[in-house]
Amino acid sequence: MGKRTIASCGVPAQFKNVQNAVAAPPEPSKPNDARARRVQRGDSLATIACRDDGHTYLYLAIYEANRDRLATRDDIKVGQTLKIPVL
Repeated sequence: MGKRTIASCGVPAQFKNVQNAVAAPPEPSKPNDARARRVQRGDSLATIACRDDGHTYLYLAIYEANRDRLATRDDIKVGQTLKIPVL
């Protein structure tokens, strides 16, 4: 029987195998670093969080980092550039 892996969104790529998750904890990052990401058709804050950080629940961190640009969490527009915090 082969090794079981975890679903793609929700776990960073280096932790697809449960044994790797135990053996190699994630590296801490600088809390004030941020990247920029242009919104594409079909994107939501959750899909952007999943694509960039591997966890859909980090969409709230993206929203908080862009409160000056977004009236609500659903107020993203195609072509808009968002700050993606490094957590």
